[in-house]
Amino acid sequence: MFSSSISTDSLFDEQFSAQDLRSKINHTFTTGFMSDVAFIVGQEDKQKSYQAHRYILGISSAVFHAMFYGTLAEVGQKVSIPDADPEAFGEFLRYLYTEDCCITEDNVMNIVYLATKYIVPTLMKKCVRFLRKKVTAESAFEVLTQAIHFCADGLEENCWSVIDMECSLALKSDAFLTIEHALLCELLSRETLNVKEIDLFNAVLKWAQFQCENQGLKGSVENYRELLGNAINLVRFPTMALDEFASTVVHESKILPQEDIISIFLLFSGQKPNEESTKFSCKPRRLRAGKSRAARFSPQKIIRPKRAGKGWCYVNNTLDALCFRVSQPVFIHGVRAFGDDDKSIYRLKVNLLQGNRELSSNAGEFKSEADELNPTGFDVIFPEPIRLEADVIYTLTGSFSGPQSFYGQGGERVVMSEGVKFMFSSSEQSNNGTSVFHGQFPQIIFSKE
Repeated sequence: MFSSSISTDSLFDEQFSAQDLRSKINHTFTTGFMSDVAFIVGQEDKQKSYQAHRYILGISSAVFHAMFYGTLAEVGQKVSIPDADPEAFGEFLRYLYTEDCCITEDNVMNIVYLATKYIVPTLMKKCVRFLRKKVTAESAFEVLTQAIHFCADGLEENCWSVIDMECSLALKSDAFLTIEHALLCELLSRETLNVKEIDLFNAVLKWAQFQCENQGLKGSVENYRELLGNAINLVRFPTMALDEFASTVVHESKILPQEDIISIFLLFSGQKPNEESTKFSCKPRRLRAGKSRAARFSPQKIIRPKRAGKGWCYVNNTLDALCFRVSQPVFIHGVRAFGDDDKSIYRLKVNLLQGNRELSSNAGEFKSEADELNPTGFDVIFPEPIRLEADVIYTLTGSFSGPQSFYGQGGERVVMSEGVKFMFSSSEQSNNGTSVFHGQFPQIIFSKE
């Protein structure tokens, strides 16, 4: 930023030559011209200094307004912020000046921290939108922990949705082993976890073993019970298969006291539950179906963009659109879109319509990735699953911006997937070439009820 070797006159000349107010403000950010406060950010070994302007910060953040213009206003020219990441603070400042910043997987949580600390809700929303696209089964517990800490409700719901749907994978993540006891109890209380109860129990036992090791405790059954506390009562042992309960829970883990084992065995024998045994729920979880894909192009009919030839092109004011029906009610989660081999970034907006009514949409930047199981490109996931009725015509539309991509040809009119029939047809809204026979939207991502 601002360097003392640059003369004030030359800085003013550059500032004066900027064509509009946005450019002038951006110039003051990048040069520190007329700055009246300096931030020293980070710990001593990795500190970085930023020149800034009290007025810009004061109108962008209630905390900065109180800091610089309140009754207890800072009067010094330097402000030390040892608890922030220096690089993330630079992007945070950039947002306050320009309403734009570079959010990455590496800096997003540091920026979330700053947006929360200095009360900048619009930046928090920008970070949440970024994170929602990045939540996977492997990262869900890590992001969920941060979402709860920073009170990001929309992101928290999104994480739980992923955990519900892909619970088996989420439980294998390292982040699951580090969650707090209260969050473990919340997990075990959920009705919609898509996982076998015996697998859920094994994950809970691994959590207890990890916690013992992390706290320097002996790995004993007594310590496991102590750490789990009432969480063990939320495992639904009566819904397991008898052989799973007998071999894994009773014989191998020895986690349950004798009286609980007897009570649960009585339930397996068909006896009505008594007060002791009812502390373990006998109600099976409502497993949410896993995500499936309806693919309308076989791998042999997917065309690679040639460097000297032509792939699927995107120009302004064009739309790729496709109509489809389903033979039974399902939930649609999103669509797969084609990309290229160069890991290019595509800007797009995908809409799901019923007639002229928009049911859902997702917009943003997506990076093309190669995938062994799916066409090269990226998934565009809607914020929430949308229930589709049987024999109702729905339309997918997409406005794309980016380099030439793969495309499909010889598409199928009817595709069977998981017992569901998808019936495709061309859309009058499509003016970029996509039709039932070729173009974009190689897969629909769905789950059965």
